[in-house]
Formats: sequence, C-alpha cells, structure tokens
Amino acid sequence: MPRVALTAAQREAAKIADRHKALSDGLLIYKAVNRITFAQQAKALGINPRTLSKVINGEPCQLPLLAVWRMLDMAGLSPTKKEGGSGAKA
Repeated sequence: MPRVALTAAQREAAKIADRHKALSDGLLIYKAVNRITFAQQAKALGINPRTLSKVINGEPCQLPLLAVWRMLDMAGLSPTKKEGGSGAKA
C-alpha cells in the first residue's frame, strides 16, 4: 500500500526517510559487494565503526563534512540542489 503524506511536514519527513534509506542501503550494498568488514568500511570513511552503525540505523550523530561526502560517494549517491525555498542560486 502506498505511503500517503498529507501535510507539508509529513511530506518532508517522508522525503528524509527515503533519503536515509537510500544512503543506508547503498552503504550496506557497498560493504557486501566489496566484501569488507564494518570496521574497514568505517576506516575508509574516516569515522568510528560505532558512528557508522548510528548512521545506518538512523540515530543522531555528528559527522565531519568530509565523511558525509565519502558516504554519499560510497553509497553511489550525489547531493542534489534543494528545489524551491531560499538559498543560493547557481
């Protein structure tokens, strides 16, 4: 059954949940395809294995920006421009 988001807050929460699922799935797929351990993956990202576990499980944590870029790259994702709203325009 499709997920229905009625309010703007629900739509935003659904969008964030979808992005998190894509990131965590991508990281787990990378780990499986490359046959590396959790510790090896965390080391490649420059973070602690416990922090990587928090990211995959959706728990709050602080990350260096470089680790975020590495995670996106490792997961096969790319950052996208925010649609609408305020912010700098290219």
